Amino acid sequence: MGIPRSLGGFAGIPNTFEWWLAPALAVVGGPGEGGASRAADPMEYVLMLVAIGLAVLGILAARAFYRRPSTLPLSAARAAGPLYPLVANKYWVDELYDATVLRAYYGAAALADAFDRWVIDGLVNAVAAFTELIGQILRLFQTGFARNYALLILIGAVVLVWALGR
Repeated sequence: MGIPRSLGGFAGIPNTFEWWLAPALAVVGGPGEGGASRAADPMEYVLMLVAIGLAVLGILAARAFYRRPSTLPLSAARAAGPLYPLVANKYWVDELYDATVLRAYYGAAALADAFDRWVIDGLVNAVAAFTELIGQILRLFQTGFARNYALLILIGAVVLVWALGR
């Protein structure tokens, strides 16, 4: 059984680490399609060693540049010319992202906020104000006295009979 080649690190070492992971991983291919039974290609080991060597060289170069205070980083930056600000500013990807995606996002968020404040909250507040007004009007007719309620029922009955009698 083989493991997917997309996994990095030790999982990519042919026929050494993948046997340990085989019970936990699905079969990538059948026999002859990259399974653990295939022979390791020597080029894989060469490329692994080259990648590790380049990483170590990068670490050592950074250590030589920045270990002690020196003018080496400044002189290297001057020698790089316009390439240095391009790399130092990370190709201005953050500025481009801010100018395109984030400004559009903030504009849409401000529009949604205004819609929520003026339309949604406005409708909710208008319904609340209308309910309050109706409550204040109906409050005038609610006295707590039974004779007032009886009088209102009588007036309602007279109006009903008059309206139906027309």
